[in-house]
Amino acid sequence: MFAQLWQVFAKMFKWIYTVIYRCTEERERRARLAKMEIDVEALGAEAFQEQQIQVIVPTTACIYVLIGYLIGGTIMFAEWENWGYLDSCYFSFTSILKIGFGDFFQVGANNSKAAEGNQLKLVINFMYLLVGMGLLAMCYYLMKEEVVLKVQFSDLNVTRTSVIWEMA
Repeated sequence: MFAQLWQVFAKMFKWIYTVIYRCTEERERRARLAKMEIDVEALGAEAFQEQQIQVIVPTTACIYVLIGYLIGGTIMFAEWENWGYLDSCYFSFTSILKIGFGDFFQVGANNSKAAEGNQLKLVINFMYLLVGMGLLAMCYYLMKEEVVLKVQFSDLNVTRTSVIWEMA
């Protein structure tokens, strides 16, 4: 189940992004028609049927998700462990990327405070890292998808251009 966590995240994120993209597109299309003084209701619902185009999640959206997740972990560990924000960011980054040098680790398990609270922190830390690795894999997959489609498109353009040059 956890091995395909990134696929679940990728499908969810792509679906959310597609819904937002299509809503924005429809709003912009209605605004353009309103500027041209075309009655939107007269066109009917057929004019606004969802286009079955493939929406690609841009790389910037993936980077924003990773940065937001890293900032959330940074704040969480800074508050829990009384670390500086730079140290917390470093810990979050190395932990999510599975580097884990071991120079920073949660002291909560060895601390003499309430044991139940420390165990809860360790479980939350585990979930944070598990979800973080899934998000990282999701973003890698979505960025790879965008690059592959751009390479295919550029290859298609190169092929068309070479055919045109051969005909001339």
